[in-house]
Amino acid sequence: MQGSDSLASFESATRPRGSSTIARRRAWTLVAVHLAMVAHYVHWKLVGRTLAPLELNEAVYTAAEGVVTAGFVLLAVLVLASAVFGRFFCSWGCHVLALQDLCAHWLERVGIRPRPLRSRVLFAIPFLVAAYMFVWPLAYRAWLGLDVELHQRPAGTAWSSFLTDDFTRNLPSWPVALATLATCGFASVLWLGSRAFCSHACPYGALFSLADRAAPGRIVARGDCSDCGACTAACQSHIRVHLELTRFGTVVDPACLRDLDCVAACPDGRVRFGFVRPPLLKGLTVWHGLDRKWDASWGEEALLLAVVSVGVFSLRGLFDVLPLLLTVIVSVMLAFAVFQSTRFLRGKRLRALGRELRNERGVTGAGRVWVVASSVLLLAVCENAVVRAAELLAGSRLASAQATNERGGSARLASSALRLYRFVERLSVDPPADLRERVELASALTRAEAIEPQFPTPAEFASSLARIEQLAGIGRIADALELANALATRFSHSAIAHYQHGVLLAASGREAEALAAFERSVALAPDDVDAQNNLGFLLMRMGRAPEAEEPLRRAAELGPLHAAARFNRGAWLLLEGRASEALPHLRAASELDARYGPIVDDLLATPTPTTPRR
Repeated sequence: MQGSDSLASFESATRPRGSSTIARRRAWTLVAVHLAMVAHYVHWKLVGRTLAPLELNEAVYTAAEGVVTAGFVLLAVLVLASAVFGRFFCSWGCHVLALQDLCAHWLERVGIRPRPLRSRVLFAIPFLVAAYMFVWPLAYRAWLGLDVELHQRPAGTAWSSFLTDDFTRNLPSWPVALATLATCGFASVLWLGSRAFCSHACPYGALFSLADRAAPGRIVARGDCSDCGACTAACQSHIRVHLELTRFGTVVDPACLRDLDCVAACPDGRVRFGFVRPPLLKGLTVWHGLDRKWDASWGEEALLLAVVSVGVFSLRGLFDVLPLLLTVIVSVMLAFAVFQSTRFLRGKRLRALGRELRNERGVTGAGRVWVVASSVLLLAVCENAVVRAAELLAGSRLASAQATNERGGSARLASSALRLYRFVERLSVDPPADLRERVELASALTRAEAIEPQFPTPAEFASSLARIEQLAGIGRIADALELANALATRFSHSAIAHYQHGVLLAASGREAEALAAFERSVALAPDDVDAQNNLGFLLMRMGRAPEAEEPLRRAAELGPLHAAARFNRGAWLLLEGRASEALPHLRAASELDARYGPIVDDLLATPTPTTPRR
């Protein structure tokens, strides 16, 4: 046994009295975690304000918007702790793992111990999910040339950092929460083996496993190991503990959660938690631990990847309620079902969910049920994938129809988008919330296409816009307004025509009419930054600040490089007393357009901020 790397080892005064002692301690610790969660919720209900939820996924908002949240602080602390002591939190503090271990314990008591699927693709999924949640927002902002400025939000504001009045702000509804816990904590174990969610879906575990490479705190062996395998048999993370201890003197697999079951199971008391030189400093020879024995061929790995991808694409946000991690684990379970079904169809002996599906005598009754259930599930997911694809294609064609309509012509895309939206309506059990609005817009554009010959040609339309700008530029506002009114009336489905009309109406002091024009423009082109920005600006000027919040927020979201939109959003936040949120927008405006620099300086120095600008 290698022991030269050992620097220190924690030993109790007496030897462990079997796995039950440590298991009970860990169970009571996890019970305390659940009681603390209940107490946190009760405190909020009684007081109305409490510590922000210690939800690790709130770190996403730190990556995307720079908002420092309690969840981000907790995640940072846990990553640092994992870099020293290893993944203790996963086994001693995670409520989802508690449910998984409880389910595995119940299954074992009735004689069911599902065999895990060792797949390269499935083991990589948590890292892909972590990259999507924490790396992609940073990369996207970097691509836009925007910095992530860390800032706190005070209590009482949306997404406040540490004290909140809205404890459930990032939590799903009770039915969805219960379904998530049932799937991640129980169904995944029955389907994929113990701690399946940890291995195949958890992005936080992926971050902790990376930090674990640098952790000196590890499972080590003192003295000679009898190589009995008791530690391996006790490990619920499916690590070949005795082999790693024999080869390296310590467990190097980053899936080790430090639950100490292996320590308690060792009959000689030689397996301990101690401090050694971490794998990161030992070189690449232990970077992957022992060579893994994979269950899937490369062709089967490709199939697993394809099924997981289709599953996530089709289920993500289904019914506007399914959260990301629930979508991921359900997709992994679906991939496992397809994987097993392909082997079933090839005539191999197969077991799943503790039942024989095919044996030497042929297909069993459980096997027939498996094939039918798997086929129905796969068809349902594929049907939803078709609906989602149709929805995306319809959105693309509707946007193209709007663009061609703006130029005074049409590529007959609106009617195609309308047919696709009708298809989505027919097949959707619960259509998207905004589907009706999109159908109405596509219908309006389709009607415009039907009478298109009466509209100006693209050249005539562009010439009319140029003439309007020319007249306004030389001060002939009345003439420009008359031409803009005629164009908006004749081309009623053009967002840009209504937008130009609104600008001139506002310049003429006809604010109510201008507001109607901007609202029409936004209705036709909800993703137009200028239309949203001017609508919000006009509402502010009319003294309707609460109504201005949504268009100004939307404009800043759509146009992170639009100086006026960022300035107006920042000025609105400043007027509302949300200075910490306003500052990044105001700084961005001055960086994007130097003319805003002095204005921003004056705005920040003035106790009462000025009105936002168009």
